[in-house]
Amino acid sequence: MNRIALKSAIAAPFVAAVAMAGASAASAAEITFDLAGGGGWTAGSYSWTDIGSGVSLTATGHLENADGSFGNQVWLGQWGNGLGVGVDSNDQHFVDSTGPDELIKLSFSAAVSIVSATFSYWDGDDDFSFGRYTDVGGVLGYTLTLFSSCDVVSCVGDGGSFATSDNLTSYGTHSLFSIGASGDGDEFKLKSITVSYMPPSIVPLPAGAPLLLGGLGVLAALRRRKKA
Repeated sequence: MNRIALKSAIAAPFVAAVAMAGASAASAAEITFDLAGGGGWTAGSYSWTDIGSGVSLTATGHLENADGSFGNQVWLGQWGNGLGVGVDSNDQHFVDSTGPDELIKLSFSAAVSIVSATFSYWDGDDDFSFGRYTDVGGVLGYTLTLFSSCDVVSCVGDGGSFATSDNLTSYGTHSLFSIGASGDGDEFKLKSITVSYMPPSIVPLPAGAPLLLGGLGVLAALRRRKKA
């Protein structure tokens, strides 16, 4: 074997291993968390975990400050058509602005972007606020009066009046969000939330290791040949 051919034989395993290490680019996955259930009121939180991705969501109920920051934690209710917030356990079963503005804090275990939210008890006059935050709760952005499109011909505010928001991915990728009621007469339940999650790239080291070892073996054989 001439020197050029030998160098090529040595380099090939390393080049192939590097190529394999970069070949596993992850693709974004959409995850829908169904928030409905029969848990009732809690002064704490409700949590869900997506088995496939391992991403978890924890929701808590809060009062909504004027700048979109989180006010005092209050009661969170889980009902058959979604989540509501109450200043006490005798309050209405909705996220509403009848008294103090209320919101649901959505804390994810990984950075995600919100694709859409679905609501129940939605009527044509409702809108919602949408907050984005740092991991420690600092306000990054706060948008008032976002609207949803009714999934039925007429939204009249009863349990069958479901609505879906527009795509919200343009608001960025974060791990902490809020959805709240901040206008006169807003009243709804948060039924589900769909997010887009980009898992970390997987580097297939076990697959590349034999190629690297093969290259090292060629180098070792070359040294022995020179010594002889």
